[in-house]
Amino acid sequence: AGLKMVGRYSFFLLSPLYLTVARREHVPRYIAVFLAGVACAEVLAYYNWLQMNVFPDWPAGIRVAKEAEDTAPFVDHILYAPILAWASYLAAHQAVFGGRHRLLLAGLALASVGNLVFSGGRAGQFVFLVLLVVLVFQRLARRPALAALVSAVLVAGVAVVSYTGNDYLRTRVDMAIAEATQHEEGFDTSTGRRI
Repeated sequence: AGLKMVGRYSFFLLSPLYLTVARREHVPRYIAVFLAGVACAEVLAYYNWLQMNVFPDWPAGIRVAKEAEDTAPFVDHILYAPILAWASYLAAHQAVFGGRHRLLLAGLALASVGNLVFSGGRAGQFVFLVLLVVLVFQRLARRPALAALVSAVLVAGVAVVSYTGNDYLRTRVDMAIAEATQHEEGFDTSTGRRI
């Protein structure tokens, strides 16, 4: 029953196997290939967003038909948004700490954050905000007070922009807050089940 529920995401269950055969010296290649794959998915997601919101005459793109506002290709926002959060962190980390092609990586990080804003994934937004704090503390490791201040400003800024700039995400966040505050009354909700 578990495998049936996981369905087409079951290949992610093989991640521990991949990690056991991964070679440490190839980690930059693995990250580069992962980021390239995410960049391809983001191009499709941006196309979907443009087709849905700006150019409705364009042909429909590759997307999951789970919810009308879902722009993610291949998988729904539940899995796509955390992948975007992880990709944005990896790209930003490589850009900040001296990876080759810094401008390209910074652009990918910004594109990933933008995609995350309109993807509607609440868990991915939360994961991104946590990883943003981690990145700031990594960068400002010798100045924890400044890192805390910069983290607070960045998290507040991204959260406000995401919440005010995306009706889909705002609706989902408001729904999660309502479900969390009334979880005894409505246990059969996504937030109620998690609580």
